[in-house]
Parts: sequence; C-alpha cells; structure tokens
Amino acid sequence: PGQKRLIKEMKFLREIVEKTHAARKKAKIPVKQPLQSIEVVSPIRILDKELLELAKEELNIHEIHWLRGKELFVKLNTQIGLRLKEEAKTRILIRKIQKERKSQGLDLGQKVNLTNPWWPEDKKLRQIILTKTLGRKLNKGNFEVEKVER
Repeated sequence: PGQKRLIKEMKFLREIVEKTHAARKKAKIPVKQPLQSIEVVSPIRILDKELLELAKEELNIHEIHWLRGKELFVKLNTQIGLRLKEEAKTRILIRKIQKERKSQGLDLGQKVNLTNPWWPEDKKLRQIILTKTLGRKLNKGNFEVEKVER
C-alpha cells in the first residue's frame, strides 16, 4: 500500500509542478526567481516529506500551503521582497562563478578566492556561495575567480 500511495503522490506532484510552471510563465516570473510560497487547493495532500522537498527545490519555492478543495488549483505568492531578489542574484552569481571555474579548467576540489562588485547582505547566502563554488574568500572589486595555491 505504501508503494501505491507514493506512486499516486508522485503523479499528483507532477501535475502540481506543471501547473506551477504554467502559473509562473503566465505571471512572467522565471524559475530562477525564488518565491516565498504557493497555495495548493486540492482534494488530496502529499504527505511524503522527500517528495515535497523535491518539489520545493524544482519550483524554487520556500513553502507549500495546502487547502482542501474539489479541484487542483495552484496560486503563486508573487510578492518578491529584497531577500528573494538577493537569492535570485546569488544563484545567478554562483552560475557565473562556476562557468568561470570551468573556463579556467579548475579541478573540482580546487579552492578559489572570489572578487565581485556585489555580495549578498545575508550571511547564509554568502556561505552558500563559498560552499557551492569552493570559495575561500569574498573580496569586493571587478569580477575575478582566482585559484588558491595549495
């Protein structure tokens, strides 16, 4: 019974993801822009925590709020505050750093010092940059990814 429920929840989750992507497209909000939450009106609720985390990651959404209803409906919380804007800029910056690492031919374990005109105010976001890019130091200035000698 657990396996059948999981398969049913996965199919249902796919519908939610599709409807959310469609709603984002209609609202002209790209997936790279994080959203605080979505509201899912639905006759069933997904209980599997791993599936929900996967959905939040795929949709770039922090919270899913469930409301009981006869038909599946998804509503986006389109309020994008400074924190969410900073998150989006951080994701773009991480991609830029990774692209530069690749163009320099750095191996996966190579630590780097990072220089950029802008860094997030939020310490957690700065830590995410360091972790995902193997950064050792964040400096202000023109964009540069500099190999750290071992």
